[in-house]
Formats: sequence, C-alpha cells, structure tokens
Amino acid sequence: MKKFLRILPILWFIVGLVFAGLCFYGYSLLKTTDNDISMTHQIQPKKETKKATEELNDQANFDPDSIKPVSPSEYAKAQLNYEKIVNQWGIGAIYIPSANIRTKILAGMSNQNLMVGVGTYYPDQALGKRNYVLLAHNLVEGGGALGRISNTQLSGVIYATDFTNVYEYFATKNEVVNQANGEVLDLPNEEEKAKITFIRCEGGMNTPNRAVVQGEYGKSYPAEEATPEVKEALGLYKKVDTGSNATTETTDNQHPNSNLKNSNNKKNQFKEGKESRYNGFQRFCIVCFQLMNDGHWFIPLMIGYFWIFIFLIIFSHVLLKRTWG
Repeated sequence: MKKFLRILPILWFIVGLVFAGLCFYGYSLLKTTDNDISMTHQIQPKKETKKATEELNDQANFDPDSIKPVSPSEYAKAQLNYEKIVNQWGIGAIYIPSANIRTKILAGMSNQNLMVGVGTYYPDQALGKRNYVLLAHNLVEGGGALGRISNTQLSGVIYATDFTNVYEYFATKNEVVNQANGEVLDLPNEEEKAKITFIRCEGGMNTPNRAVVQGEYGKSYPAEEATPEVKEALGLYKKVDTGSNATTETTDNQHPNSNLKNSNNKKNQFKEGKESRYNGFQRFCIVCFQLMNDGHWFIPLMIGYFWIFIFLIIFSHVLLKRTWG
C-alpha cells in the first residue's frame, strides 16, 4: 500500500507522457495524408462524369478570398471526415509516382476540400484543356495532399483522371514562388500545350510563399486501358459482367471489391475499402492531437492535469504520513 501511494503521482505523470505520445503519433499520421488509395471510384462513361462534375461545380465555392489559414485542430477535424468530404465533392484523382502522391480532386476551393485533397480553381476547367489548377493546404511542417510535391521530378509523369479517361502530363516546373506571382494561374494561349498546375503553401502560418509544380499535357486514353498500377493508384475499378443479372466489381490487378461498401452518394459512386483510411486507434490519436491544439480544450485540459498532479502528490504524502506516523 505504501509503495502504491508513493507511485500515484508517477503514474499520473506517465499518463501525461502517454497522452503526449498519442498526440505526436496523431500528428505524424496527419503529415502522411498524401498517399491515399482507401477510396475507389467506378470507371464511368464521359456523359455521366461530365454531368456529375457540372452539378458539383454549380454548388462549389470558387472564391479565392475564402481560402484562409487553417489551424492544426481544423486540419485534424477535416481528416477525420475525409470519406464524407470526398464523397460529397470528389470529381477525380491524381497520381504522381516520383513524389509518391495519390490524392483526390475535389470540386471548388473550400477550406475543407483543400485540407483533404486538391481543390479546383476554375469552375469550368477540364483535364487535358487549358490550365487545370489544383490547390491544397498543408501543415506548418509539411503534410496534406501535396505534402511531398517538391519531390516531383522534372519530366516525370503526372497521372490524372476524371473517372472516364486517364490524362498524362509531364512535369516542367518545380519551384517556390511568391504568392504575388500569379502567372502560374494564367491560361495558355492557343499555341501552347494544356497544363496542370499544383499550388501549395510553403512555410509557416500566413506565408507568402507557394510551392508550385506544373506539367504539360501529353496524352489521354480510356481509363480501362491504363496499367493495373495506375488504376490502383488512381483508385479506379470497373464493373465486370458475370453473365447473369448480377455484376461484380473488380480491378485489373484482381483486387476484389466484394469487401467494399457502397457510398451513400450514388451520384459519385465512391466506395470505401474494408480497411478505412484510419483504424480506431489512429482516429483516437488524431482526436487527441485535435484536442491538444484546440484552444477551447487545451487550457482546461492542462489546468486539470496540473491540479490533479498536485492533488495526488499532496494526497499520497498525507496518507503516508497518517498511515506510517
């Protein structure tokens, strides 16, 4: 009993260390959100994807002034709602092999879209035409959908899909520019090739610097003709006729979708894998990180933890004194 009373404050101190470790792990998870294949999408006819994209664009936010710096707590909350946001706004996917980036294209540039994927800048932009501009938020120390964008190799291929075709671009620019340098948003003239442009904040909060990667359009082809690797990285699958009234869904590399569950959004037809983006423990760690960085929770948590620690020290000292004289 005496030994237990003595270690009570130590045990509480260990609880604090464990909580800090959980927060750190949650933060590390948020820094590696640029490599996602947890949600897949059926290959569809152009008519269907065009209609779905137009409907989402009509509802999406394309106001650049609405883009604001986000707190770590807001970033964590958005990642915990990843599947919901992708199902609501997803219109395509990106794969950059040289930077090991796999992410979803979301309609519009709302803050939540820029925190979980890459958002579109122009409401009428289309892959393979003009300048297809994509934006993303990041954490101060890197992370987000374009967390490794600076690793993109010049001349390296960039794959994009609208769920009907796959478009190949080849990287021509990889640099950090000042936000005042808006020419990367310009539309090419008729003599120039179509482009794709990725823009991400570079540096601390309210930084004026932007990491920019740009590529020139090379070619496009039906999504069914993409290699198994590219299909998997872009999260593409197709329906296979079984010869009966039923159909099964599969990818060319024989990854069965029998374990996939239907999205509630029938229009976009995204599916979430049996293993979701985060397991239960990982979600708990991200929630811990969110609480630690939420001003409404952080101060009460720290005050409560400190006073409990002091109370345990006094409590154990008094009981030991009474017990052992």
